[in-house]
Amino acid sequence: MLLAFLIGGTYFGAKRQMASNTSLNERIHYIFDETGIATIAASSSGRTAWTNIYKAHETKTNFLLFISKNMMYTIPKRCFTDVDQINAFKLLLKSQLTSRAKLK
Repeated sequence: MLLAFLIGGTYFGAKRQMASNTSLNERIHYIFDETGIATIAASSSGRTAWTNIYKAHETKTNFLLFISKNMMYTIPKRCFTDVDQINAFKLLLKSQLTSRAKLK
């Protein structure tokens, strides 16, 4: 019963956050370069330096860029146009994050 309460509480809490913060529902455009990550959305923009990336992991379908132990950018591989873009991104991560990048 406690497990169901925890799962339900997490789900409904996240649902309330999404409903109350409309910027979470906006499409975000990411630009990756040697200085860091730029994000552009309809109502906001920002920049994160590579030094602020705690670690990076590659999964079968995503790149996970952690900015802390429990917060991350999730970059789906389907957002890249081809394998060459994915490989270029991996090279950028390796060059900027060195041992903090765990890539396949």
